[in-house]
Amino acid sequence: YNKYNEAAAHMGDLTEHVYQLSESLSNSVRVMFGRINNEFGYVSSVEAKIRENELAQGQVTDLLAQLECFRFDELSELAGSNRELRHLLVVSLQQRFAKAAQELSVVQARLLDLLGRFREFQGRTRLLKGFLLHMEQQPDFAPGNYANLTNVPVLFNQSDAIIANAAPDVNNVEHEADYQNIVASLTHVHKRQTKHEDTKP
Repeated sequence: YNKYNEAAAHMGDLTEHVYQLSESLSNSVRVMFGRINNEFGYVSSVEAKIRENELAQGQVTDLLAQLECFRFDELSELAGSNRELRHLLVVSLQQRFAKAAQELSVVQARLLDLLGRFREFQGRTRLLKGFLLHMEQQPDFAPGNYANLTNVPVLFNQSDAIIANAAPDVNNVEHEADYQNIVASLTHVHKRQTKHEDTKP
């Protein structure tokens, strides 16, 4: 009876530890999503947002590395034939870890996307500040009329393609008759070329 009570107490403690571990992991993921959805609004400058983003990426990497430290094959051996213990250490815990790993992968992708937006905004801000500094140093500066230049700078000598990229849609029933006519004309051309070669001396 005492051994049963001790086993039940150990099982209760183990269940509590697993629950706390799962809740801590879920809470970390929720905090990450909250910081991303808020776009690190607790800092004002773009540089600070980039630092916070890189810090969050490091935290996600650490969490994923910690998840990989768990060896469920070893936990399965420790659980043995105890169904309750196996369900706790292998089935339940592994499911929660798999869900957390999936959510962390989504967090990583969104952090990278957000970091790209921050850096793009940072680049535009630097370009604007550089232009303002240039205007302060050279207040008489005026853009030239590039349309009258013989050699237009490459930066301005760009235009969209006149004809957009296109490809035939062989699955479009409305174009079936056109395709048949094209194929028939190709056959006629081949026949004419063959007859012309046959009539050569």
